[in-house]
Amino acid sequence: MEAKLQQIRPVDETSESAQMLETPLDAASAAEWAIDLAGTTFAPSPRLARLFGYPEDRILSRADLRARYHPDDVARVEQLTETVLASGDCRLEYSFRIVLPDGRIRWVYSRGRLFRDARGRPIRAAGIMMDTTESRAAAFERERLGHERDMDRALLEAVMQRMPLGVIVAEAPSGRLILGNEQVARIWRRPFVAAETIEAYDAGYRGFHPDGRPYAPHEWPLARAIAIGEVVDGEEIRFLRGDGTLGIMNVSAAPIRDDAGRIAAGVVVFQDVTERRATEEILRESETRLRLAVEATGLGTWDVDVRTGSRRWSPEFHAIVGLPPETPPDPELFSRLIHPEDRDWVNAAYRAAYEPSGNGRYTAEFRIRRADDGTERWLVATGRVLFDDAGQPVRGIGTIMDVTERKRAEARQQLLLRELSHRVKNTLAVVQSIAARSLGGQRTLTEAREAFMKRLQALASAHDLLTAGHWRGASLRAVLRSELEPYGKRVRATGPDLTLAPEAAQTFALVLHELATNAAKYGALNAPEGRLEVVWELLRPAGDGQEATLRLLWQERDGPPVREPLHHGFGHTLIEQGLRYELGGEVRTEFRPEGLVCELTVPAGRALAEP
Repeated sequence: MEAKLQQIRPVDETSESAQMLETPLDAASAAEWAIDLAGTTFAPSPRLARLFGYPEDRILSRADLRARYHPDDVARVEQLTETVLASGDCRLEYSFRIVLPDGRIRWVYSRGRLFRDARGRPIRAAGIMMDTTESRAAAFERERLGHERDMDRALLEAVMQRMPLGVIVAEAPSGRLILGNEQVARIWRRPFVAAETIEAYDAGYRGFHPDGRPYAPHEWPLARAIAIGEVVDGEEIRFLRGDGTLGIMNVSAAPIRDDAGRIAAGVVVFQDVTERRATEEILRESETRLRLAVEATGLGTWDVDVRTGSRRWSPEFHAIVGLPPETPPDPELFSRLIHPEDRDWVNAAYRAAYEPSGNGRYTAEFRIRRADDGTERWLVATGRVLFDDAGQPVRGIGTIMDVTERKRAEARQQLLLRELSHRVKNTLAVVQSIAARSLGGQRTLTEAREAFMKRLQALASAHDLLTAGHWRGASLRAVLRSELEPYGKRVRATGPDLTLAPEAAQTFALVLHELATNAAKYGALNAPEGRLEVVWELLRPAGDGQEATLRLLWQERDGPPVREPLHHGFGHTLIEQGLRYELGGEVRTEFRPEGLVCELTVPAGRALAEP
C-alpha cells in the first residue's frame, strides 16, 4: 500500500476546467485531489493543504496526510483503500477524522474514482475531500431531538360534562383529539366527534382570525401549546357554527406534562363571547350615534385670526367646558381648565401646529375640569391651521367634542376583558392540576378516569353555583349540599348563611368532594348506620384589629373502625395544600376509632365574598 500511493498531482488551476471548478469547490469547502500511483512526488492543491492544516505551498507526502488521521481511523481508512485496490471496484468513498495542529478534530468526507490500465491495474485516482464536521453535528442534533420526542403518551380519557366552558383534550405530540365535553357541541352547535388529528378538526370546525383569514391547523392554540410546550392564553377566534352563523370565542390552551416533565397531552378551554362582543358592538354604535348628535347639535367650534388676535368660541364650546356663554374667548383660561397632567403636552401640540415646518394639523385627546362644577371630562380637539403664501400662519379653526362616555365604555371593556382572562386562567390552572395529579401515580386508566371525572364534576358544581350568582360568590350551604345531597338524612349540616368568594367556593368544592369520597369509600358513609355532622361558624376575635376566621368541623360517627393510613394520596394532599396555598387556611385531621374528624380554618377575608 505504501509503495502504491506515492504521488498526488496538482490540478492545473490555470486551466479552464480548473477555473470552472473554483466557485463550487470554495462554496462547498471542498479540496480536489489526484494521485499518480506510479509517481514519486506530488504537490497538492492549496485547498487540500488548508484542509489538513498545512501551508498552501508545502510539498506534502502521503505520510504528511496520514499523520493527520485520527488514530482510531487510520487502520479503517487503510483497509478500505486496500480493499478497493485489490478488487475490481473503481469507487473510493469513506469518511474519517483528522486532528489539526491546534488539537481540533474535524470530520472529512472523501469521494473519488480509481482509474485502471488495460490489464485492470490501478494507475491513478482523483476526487474531492470535504469538511463535513458541521453537517454531521447538525444531523446528530436532529436525531437527538427526535429521540426526545419519542415519549410515552399520557392520555386524558375523560373530561367532565358540566363545565361552563368548552374543554377539548388531545394527545401529544401527534395532536390526535381525544374528547370534547358537551359545552363544545353547544358552543359549536354541532355534535363533537373526536378527530384523528388537529388537521381533521380544523377541516370540520372552521376558525378565522379577526381579520377574516382562515386558521391553519398549526395555528390553533391547542396545536401551538403542544408544539411550544407553553400556555397560549386568551386568544380570540371567529368560528363558523354548525347552523352557518358566525361566532366568537376566547381560547386558552396549555400542555400537560407527565411525571418526567415531558408533554404528554394538551388541554384547551374556550368560552363563547359572541353575545358580549355583540353588546360591545351595540355600545360602539351608541357611541357613534352620540358623536353624530354632538356634531349636529353640540359640537364646539373655535376660530382664531392670527394676524389680529381675535377669537371666537361657539355656544356649544362654552357649554362643553362649563363656561357662561358671554365669557370672552381666552386661551389662558382654557389652558387652566386642562388637567394638570395633560396641560403641557396639549399646549405644546397646539403650538406645534402653527409652526411653518409643521403640517398645520392638530389633534389631541385630553382631560379637563369643567369651570362650573369641577367635574373631569374627556375631550377630543381637532384643528387646522391655514398659512399664507409666505408660509406664515394666518388662521386656526377647529372643534372640541366631549368623549367622556366613550372613555368610560373603554375602561369598562378593559375591566371585562381582564376579568374574563382572570377567570379563564384560574379555570385552566385548576383543570391542569387536577388532570396531572389524577392521571399520575400507580392508578389504572379506569381509576384515573373516574377520579378525574368526579373531581371535575365537583368543580363544575361550584361553577354552576358561581354562574348563578354572577360570579360574585356562592353559598357555603349550597356547596355542601351539592356534595352531600345523595346521603340524605344521614348528614346533618348546620351553620350560618355565609357566601364564599369565587376562589374559595372552588377550593371548598374540591376539598369537600375529597372528604365525601373518602367517607363513602372508607368512613361513616360506607356503613348503613353511619352518620356525618358538618358544623361551621364564623369566629370573631375578642380584640380589635384581628381578622375573623371561618371554622368548619367535619365529624363522622358509627362507621367502620378508623385507622390512620400509612400513605396519603392526592386527595389528602389536595385538602391540605388547597386550603393552605389557595386560601391561607389550616387543616387538622384526627383518625379517631369512632370516626374521622377534620377541622378546617380559613381567614374570613380570604374565604368570604365581599358584602
